[in-house]
Amino acid sequence: MAEKVTITIDGQTIQADKGTPVLKAALDAGLYIPHFCYWDGVSVFAGCRLCVVEIEGMRGFPTSCTTQVQEGMVVRTKTADVLNMQRGVMSFMLSDHPDRCLTCHRQEHCGIDGVCLRDAVVTYRCLTCAKNKRCEFQSGSEYLEMHRQPAPYYQEANSWFGPDHDEKPIRRVNPFIELDFNECILCTRCVRTCDEVRGLHVYELSYKGPQAQIDTVMGLPMADVGCDFCGACIDVCPVACIMDRPSKWQALPQAITTTICPHCADGCQIAVETKRNKVLRVTPEKEGPANAGIMCARGRWGLGFSRDPQRLTTPLIKRNGGFVEATWEEALTLVAQKLGQYRGEAVGVLGSAKATNEEHYLLQKLARSVLGSNNVDSYSRLDRPEVVQDLREIFGYPAMTNSLWDISEAKTLFIIGSNTAVTHPVAAWRARNPVRFRGSTLILAHPRATEMNQYADLWLQYRPGTEVALVGGMLRVILDEGLADGEFLAARTEGLEDLRRSLADFPPERVADITGIPAEDIAQAARLFAAAKPTTILYDVGLTEYTANTDGVKALAALALATGNIGLPGGGLNALRGAANDQGAWDMGLRPDLLPGYAPVTATEARTRLQEVWGGALPATPGQDLAGMVAAAQAGTLKAMYLVQADPALDDPAGDALAAALEKLEFLVVQDHVLTQTAELADVVLPAATSVEIEGTFTNTERRVQLLRPALPLMGDSRPGWWILHEVGNLMGGRFVHEDAADVFAEIAQVVPEYAGLSHERLEAGGIQWPCPTPDHEGTPVLYAEGFPSGKARLLPIAYLPLDAAPDEEYPLLLAAGRELVPYHQEVLVKGQQGLRGLLAEALRLSPDDAERLGVGDGDRVRLVARTGQVEWTVKVAEDVPPGVVSLSYPIVEGAAELAAAGGQELARAVAHLGVCGVRLEKVPVTAGRV
Repeated sequence: MAEKVTITIDGQTIQADKGTPVLKAALDAGLYIPHFCYWDGVSVFAGCRLCVVEIEGMRGFPTSCTTQVQEGMVVRTKTADVLNMQRGVMSFMLSDHPDRCLTCHRQEHCGIDGVCLRDAVVTYRCLTCAKNKRCEFQSGSEYLEMHRQPAPYYQEANSWFGPDHDEKPIRRVNPFIELDFNECILCTRCVRTCDEVRGLHVYELSYKGPQAQIDTVMGLPMADVGCDFCGACIDVCPVACIMDRPSKWQALPQAITTTICPHCADGCQIAVETKRNKVLRVTPEKEGPANAGIMCARGRWGLGFSRDPQRLTTPLIKRNGGFVEATWEEALTLVAQKLGQYRGEAVGVLGSAKATNEEHYLLQKLARSVLGSNNVDSYSRLDRPEVVQDLREIFGYPAMTNSLWDISEAKTLFIIGSNTAVTHPVAAWRARNPVRFRGSTLILAHPRATEMNQYADLWLQYRPGTEVALVGGMLRVILDEGLADGEFLAARTEGLEDLRRSLADFPPERVADITGIPAEDIAQAARLFAAAKPTTILYDVGLTEYTANTDGVKALAALALATGNIGLPGGGLNALRGAANDQGAWDMGLRPDLLPGYAPVTATEARTRLQEVWGGALPATPGQDLAGMVAAAQAGTLKAMYLVQADPALDDPAGDALAAALEKLEFLVVQDHVLTQTAELADVVLPAATSVEIEGTFTNTERRVQLLRPALPLMGDSRPGWWILHEVGNLMGGRFVHEDAADVFAEIAQVVPEYAGLSHERLEAGGIQWPCPTPDHEGTPVLYAEGFPSGKARLLPIAYLPLDAAPDEEYPLLLAAGRELVPYHQEVLVKGQQGLRGLLAEALRLSPDDAERLGVGDGDRVRLVARTGQVEWTVKVAEDVPPGVVSLSYPIVEGAAELAAAGGQELARAVAHLGVCGVRLEKVPVTAGRV
């Protein structure tokens, strides 16, 4: 807890943390001091000099952004001398800024939004500015009443800046951000935010005096200097210099709603501005517990799906091979009647990470208490069970051990298999900060160079699929060289000897041959990892995308345990889940072997407790996951399914496996907000509302349960997903007695011990990390600080298994998947956004060495040949791809479909599911007529 001091500002006594700038203390207390260059969270610039104040005992007029609070300090912000100083500073700034309205003496008569009849030919004025009424320069000028003041600087011919404005062209070279440096007031907020927060260095301040200017680096287009269009510069720009292009001329919103971004598991809290029942713009909430005021391009510009013209707005029933519209009564009655004909192994349900906790919970409740089936699973294109399933056996919970905030507290960071800046932008931001500003060490292990490479102290570029060998080699060095935390191992773990025996297969020399990493680098990584606590490990589905083997996770868990980095702030083993509510799906029991709260379905006591709430006997035998249900459908033993916002057919471009299995079902229900590829196969389609239209909860990757709030009304006759499942359950005779989503969550808190202290009402104040066992519990940012549920953590032996389809002489290159920021979510949520669609260009990426050997360059066509088929693709030569690897951006839906059409169905499925295999490339000769 920071030490508090008491100060007085304009006669008001306030308390602030010691070391806080006077300006921040005032703003936090609701007291306004004019300022432009200050922005909480970035370094102090003190360039505008507008925030001057008087402080008793200090000479002159100190800037409040650079002066720290001290006990007993007395500050005055509104004296005549202070206001005169501020107005003098403001007059200098006005001299180089369009000022017709800001300094007009008739401002009170027409207002800033009035039509100017006295000077109608003037282009630059507040009325014609897109930032009108949202401009800090405007509000600051009004506060200082500049229109009432004489203007000795900005109206004189000998002004220091000069009266003539050198007009610059407006830059509109990308679909998201518009740059108009005519409006710039040189506050440098954009420069500092992009550099210090995002770490991207898109902007620079050059020259000085009257020639000083801010521009993109070397004046290049934003995309050419590494911009990922996160829009942080838009949020901090006080004027109309950097604008959100899609909503630039939409003026003020009619409503602003705080909710949660649905695009990844970081769980960013966002403010959705709406107007005329459409999303106007999206900004990050500065107080968001997970994101603290930052977000990525997906969240900022990717919510247009909520008003997609293809939205489903009425129930559909398939008759004579085609869909016809139906009433809710007709559709729900048909679903209840048909599903009621199947029980147990004959029926299954599939949820999705796009659905809320309330939907997940009711779906598995319907399956277990009404249909008598444990054929329950969730589907995510961005996550796999292998990412977390062994963590339950090792630690107690299949979840991230620490919080996103904790990442910034680490002295050493180990990121493996994750292109974190793409998959989890907030986690990447947290990881950059300690490395850049506090000297923490970053060990990065990834087959490709990623954005995080520029911050890494050591880059381990391993061959895809050899992650287990790499971590095993590091573990071997740590144990052999006595770098382990022996006290922690003895007191809090078991299985060390079994682990040691398995590590006999991982001497550094053998690991070097397997991974392609020099043995000395593996040893150095191990020593760096063990050198300074706390050490945090970050990984995601990239760790397991080349193999279903879970030993990589077991090895990472052993690495964290061996060095005593579990149960302490800044440490931990942090599995970054893929999509928005992957974690919540597991918490709610969307697993064939686990009930809500992670009790096994075989546990009699847990089933008895649920039966008292749900009614009906619950099945005691584990069911089938999605793969098992697909096989059962093919075999004819699974006859009906209910899918909620899941579109697995999208990842089946060959159309021969999953889609065929779904077509063999006697009855298929799909609940979604658009007619997906899977929904087209359904017998009944139920139109669900989107996350922007409903109340409910998501649980992000750090176990933080957060509240969704409706920003838009329901579209057409669509309904919230929980309501649909509630109605189906009631019609089928289940005990579904919920009045709203909050009521569903109350039942969740009743049966899930980790959620027992939570409620919608309590979550109104902010997200809380489970376990939260009681209403007065603050949540658990760090798991296992007091011990493990089973007493001791388990160290499991590991083994390296080579890839099944490894390269050979005939197919010498390894086909692997890469990840890009926008295509990472290339499905219905993002593909419908016009601006984002322009960034979805895909190419086959290969190293300069391989390109030179093949005699190809950017834009050339090559034939990708595998054992199962071949297809042509366009080349992009990329330094970030290691020699011997062919990288394709994920997901390659259209490309995989093209490949399937060429006969390579197995290869198509491998690409779509991030598999790998040996391939060769052949240059395609340029023929007449080919451009």
